[in-house]
Amino acid sequence: MTSVIASMAVAASMMATASPAPQWNTDYGKSLSAARTAQRPLLVVLDKPRVDSERISQVSLTKDATQAALLANYQLCHVDVTTPYGAKVAKAFGAKEFPYTTITDKSVSAIVFRKAGRFSTADWVTTLVAHKDGRNTLLAAQNCYT
Repeated sequence: MTSVIASMAVAASMMATASPAPQWNTDYGKSLSAARTAQRPLLVVLDKPRVDSERISQVSLTKDATQAALLANYQLCHVDVTTPYGAKVAKAFGAKEFPYTTITDKSVSAIVFRKAGRFSTADWVTTLVAHKDGRNTLLAAQNCYT
C-alpha cells in the first residue's frame, strides 16, 4: 500500500512540474509585438502544414518534454504559407523554399538564424539550444574585430 501511495505522489509531482505544451501563434505581427515586450527571441516557422515535404514536423511534437522546455524560451509563430496572409508573410521574409525558419535575438532587432528546409530532430533540438538565450552572436562576432 505504501508503495502505491509513493508511486502516485511521484506521478503527481511529475505532472505538476511538466512543461505546458507551447502555444504557437499564427499572427506574425502579434508574435513580433509579444516577443519585443517579453524581450525573448522570436522563432518563426513558415511552412505548408498539409504537405509533408514542406512542413516542420517538430512543430506538432510539442508534447515532448525536452522540446517543450526549450520552446518555452521563445515567442512562437507558425504561419501557413498556403493562405493569403501566409503568402504575404513569406514574401516579406523572402522565403521561396519551405519550410523556412528564422530566429531573432532577444531584442527582436536581428535575425540570428535562418534555414530553408527540414530539420532532423537532433538538428531541431541543437538549434533551439543554441539560440535559446537570444544572444546576437553575429553582432558579438562583428564587435570583436573593432
